[in-house]
Amino acid sequence: MEVVYQSERSYLLRFDPGEEMMAELRSWCDTNDIQGGELSVIGAAATVELQFFSTETKEYTTQELAGETFEIASVLGNIARHEDGVVIHAHGVFSTPSAVYAGHINSMVVAATGEVSLRVFDRPVHREFSEEIGLKILTRDE
Repeated sequence: MEVVYQSERSYLLRFDPGEEMMAELRSWCDTNDIQGGELSVIGAAATVELQFFSTETKEYTTQELAGETFEIASVLGNIARHEDGVVIHAHGVFSTPSAVYAGHINSMVVAATGEVSLRVFDRPVHREFSEEIGLKILTRDE
């Protein structure tokens, strides 16, 4: 991963083929003390693990995308902190010439390039686990 551009509160990051974007981004945010932000991603992926949350069972099902190159049509997400560390909540749309896939991104290995635009918030953002919902939800700092 390389920082291609940086200003006071914005970054443009490039991920290269073979890099697992979500884990490396989480690690980079932790190392650089990113406490909250929003991101968007474009590029191409070799493999993607998508998850789908059931509000009834409060469990995820997983779909693996592999075997071809997937255009990263759009990824939107946010970055927050939980007691476990950095949480990246991102949903993506991926396509091939004949199919489109979308869901919550658990992992994604870059095929050609992955370009991340990151805007850092000026205050920390936190998540807390909600027993009622079954997820780590955004919480307001008081």
